[in-house]
Amino acid sequence: ASEMACLDDEYSWSPPSEAELKVIAARSERNNKISSIMGQYLLKGYKMLAITCPICDCILLEDRMTNKYCIGCSEVDADTRKDNPAVSEEAARRAVEEIQHRQNHEKESPSPGKSITSNESSLTNTPKVPLVTQSVPTSTSDTKVYCESPASKSLLVHGINLSEDVAAAVNALRCKLGWATSQLQATTSVHEAQNLSELITETCKAITALRDL
Repeated sequence: ASEMACLDDEYSWSPPSEAELKVIAARSERNNKISSIMGQYLLKGYKMLAITCPICDCILLEDRMTNKYCIGCSEVDADTRKDNPAVSEEAARRAVEEIQHRQNHEKESPSPGKSITSNESSLTNTPKVPLVTQSVPTSTSDTKVYCESPASKSLLVHGINLSEDVAAAVNALRCKLGWATSQLQATTSVHEAQNLSELITETCKAITALRDL
């Protein structure tokens, strides 16, 4: 009976909170905007790099003059960064605090002697989620490598660590992006360029979705 209780606790599922839903919706809307704008830039001759922006984690582009360009920072997040939960560390912290509080409440019910201030103190002391950034290489030769080593990332689903699978999937998608970008730059067919642009757009969405896990 105790083993069954442990299994129930491990595989228990609860619906996302209101704060989590807002963050997920904002990120989805932001990703769709970035993918749409990115397809337009690729048709103009921009090249997609195998590196991401250290500020907003958006895939960087490069023009014919080897100037790097971030769609997220320059266009999508330029006016709404402070209020956008998709790129706001404060919004992510609130979501984590809400999850932590809900899990603690489900595991143990507070006794009548406990005060509200103790619960507020536990929320205040909840550690913030660190903002992980990736370094952007300064050498243009580094940007020619489309496949990069997958970064270490912890992802637990029903108690199973899927970090290696997610990292491998992201790396494979980036390799596909590199190939599609080189084909787009070399093709002279309008129909083929449209198909490649659609492939690049969908691949970008898939990479972003995996990063948001």
